[in-house]
Amino acid sequence: MKKFLGITSGMVAIFLMLGCATVNVYVTFPEKEIKNAATDIEDSLGGGGERGRLRQPLDFNPFSTLLYAETISPELKIYTPEIKAALASRKKRFRLINEYKSKGVIGENNKALVQIRGVATSSVQRLVREENKDRMTIYQALVRQNNMPSGQLTIVQDQFAAVHREKANRGEWIQLPNNNWIKK
Repeated sequence: MKKFLGITSGMVAIFLMLGCATVNVYVTFPEKEIKNAATDIEDSLGGGGERGRLRQPLDFNPFSTLLYAETISPELKIYTPEIKAALASRKKRFRLINEYKSKGVIGENNKALVQIRGVATSSVQRLVREENKDRMTIYQALVRQNNMPSGQLTIVQDQFAAVHREKANRGEWIQLPNNNWIKK
């Protein structure tokens, strides 16, 4: 009987220690992760394809005596059906968009949208509208499908705009974060 009580009280003590431990998990999407997603998406337009990044699995041992808080950045869902459809539409315009950028007719603004620079024909205006519609579909889908707060849309657009500025060719119009336009 003494042995049974000793084992039982030992097990109870272990369960109490494990039951009282608090594990905090914070889910975040840092700007770097969003920018990496933006780079992957924009690279896929030029034939780069989907470049998935592998993330190290969370090392968690429930029987560990030392539990701690850890920040986890889950993988962004970037190639969902809605985003793939918008990308397919953008791929059809990719060459034409780049042609008008190189001619200085359109540029990349600081909200990750293309913008007409000067006078443009109705076909260029339609092209810009269609491109921006697909881009906004991608940005809004990233926010919605990853359960980000709606305020994250601005951060998503800012990170895509940074990628567009980096990828712009020499002589193309880009708008800086301070709203100034320059030729790269």
